[in-house]
Amino acid sequence: MKKITIATITIVIAMFLPITTFSNAGSKNEISKEMLMYFESINPSITNLEVNLLMGHRKQLDELYNQIDKLEKDYGTLVDYEKEENKEPKRLADLTEKQLENYFKLSEKIWKKELEFLDAQYKFGLIKKDIYMVDKELIEELRDKELIKKVALTYR
Repeated sequence: MKKITIATITIVIAMFLPITTFSNAGSKNEISKEMLMYFESINPSITNLEVNLLMGHRKQLDELYNQIDKLEKDYGTLVDYEKEENKEPKRLADLTEKQLENYFKLSEKIWKKELEFLDAQYKFGLIKKDIYMVDKELIEELRDKELIKKVALTYR
């Protein structure tokens, strides 16, 4: 379920802001001309600072997704079938209380950062209001489903 959620969010974001735009930066404060031109083609008045802030949000979000992937692999809820062909992933319900707490804490950070990233895209004029509203509603709905799952697993 978490993978479906992540995939859905990734697809939504990828449709409106190509991931390659964010992954081609050299250093923290260096913006390539191509990247700046891309953002300016969407919003001609966007500043270097705004692009840096947006890229910072994207980088933090990517780091959180890497952390949750590592956590899921460590807990066995995510299996690399290229390395372990016959291994079945654990269900979240099979995790200990502490593992669930760690998982949902990180998951909450991801949802918060997803909303911040979406807000930044809208604030900097990179997505239109109707797209922003639909995406925000989708993210909040997925976050709420995750919260329901958390409550169900916590009070089992």
